[in-house]
Amino acid sequence: MTIVYSLLKGISRVLGNWRVIALLTLVQLVAAWLLAAPLGAELHARWDHSLAGEQLDAMPGMEISLWDEILITKQQQFEGVYNVTFIVIAGLCYLMFSLLVISGALPLYAGLDLKFSWDRFWANASRYFRPFVGLAIVAALLFLAADLGAEIMNSVLSDAVATSDDEPTIFFTSVLLAGAFRFMLFALIVLVFQYAKAIAAAEGLRNIIYLIRKALGFVARHFLSVLLLFAILGAIEISVTALDAGVWHFLMPDAEGWMAWSWVVVITALLVTIKLSFLACQLHLYNETLRHADEQGRIHLSIESYE
Repeated sequence: MTIVYSLLKGISRVLGNWRVIALLTLVQLVAAWLLAAPLGAELHARWDHSLAGEQLDAMPGMEISLWDEILITKQQQFEGVYNVTFIVIAGLCYLMFSLLVISGALPLYAGLDLKFSWDRFWANASRYFRPFVGLAIVAALLFLAADLGAEIMNSVLSDAVATSDDEPTIFFTSVLLAGAFRFMLFALIVLVFQYAKAIAAAEGLRNIIYLIRKALGFVARHFLSVLLLFAILGAIEISVTALDAGVWHFLMPDAEGWMAWSWVVVITALLVTIKLSFLACQLHLYNETLRHADEQGRIHLSIESYE
């Protein structure tokens, strides 16, 4: 029941603060436009008056196929359109703005029935933005370490494949083990740092090391509940992503341009709502778990006092 309550309460709090959804959706759309604008300009300059230009409008995903072909055949000619520096800067700006919105919004999903206001938003952001950036940096370093560990494991398993008599079976097993190792490490890092943010909002804490230790302890003690809630929200996100793929495949080829853009806004808002719901539901799971533990402790003390 705690998981169901946390799920419903978290989602209801996210939907009740619709301005946060609108703000983060705007950040997502602006970031996507900044990354897509050079691609769109280059593609339409080359194929706007050709058969390929008609295919760009009629076949979703055609732009990516054509761009992949460009990168393979004429990479040097177009390397100025998308370079590593541009992508890194755009990615960092998107990350910073997303963390700013989340740091300002997450405390609104805590126990008090607080609605969005700019005063509350900026007060929360000024308090939690720096710790959230610190958590993101530590998480990125751990992701790199986890990826390096997975690569080392993959190298060791590849050596085992090279010296094995049953090469196909060992190769398949090594790929499975290396992939599972990387997935489990990445999932654990995501869970711990999601709950670190939730704990920061729930208890007003800002010490990064303390938040990570406390989140790790909570995830370890309540791993099944944490994993189940994460799986439910993940299934919802996968379902929405599948719906988006189905709409683009079956409906959008014959749709008007304004309908396609309207759907982009709608699906982005849905995915943003799910992203915020991950944090809000985890925040309420943490609060509810502590509340139940506190109630059980009081009952236990009352029984001891009676005896």
